[in-house]
Amino acid sequence: MKRAQVAALVAGAALGLAGVTVALVLSRKENREAAIKLAQRSAELRTKGTKAASELAAQGSKLAGDWAEQARRLGGDVAKQAVEQYQAQAPRAIDTLNTLLPRLGTVKPEPAGIEN
Repeated sequence: MKRAQVAALVAGAALGLAGVTVALVLSRKENREAAIKLAQRSAELRTKGTKAASELAAQGSKLAGDWAEQARRLGGDVAKQAVEQYQAQAPRAIDTLNTLLPRLGTVKPEPAGIEN
């Protein structure tokens, strides 16, 4: 016999033994009832797990939406404050520049990077 044939025979025998074992175990009424209860509990747990996962996902989506809304509001507030500060400080900065520029007119600044 070839190795593949022997491997197939061994696998078939193992599968057959497993089937016979399951049949013997389930042949008793108590074992059948226990297997049915186990299957029902498994289905219940799967349903509860799916429900819990969907609820968590919904809560996560709601939180993400809330955070996004807060970020939008905060960004708007920051932009508004920046405009207000610019409008308050720009006239003073222009006055200061207008005061300093005539004084600097007598000084000749050297271009950067050129040595004499």
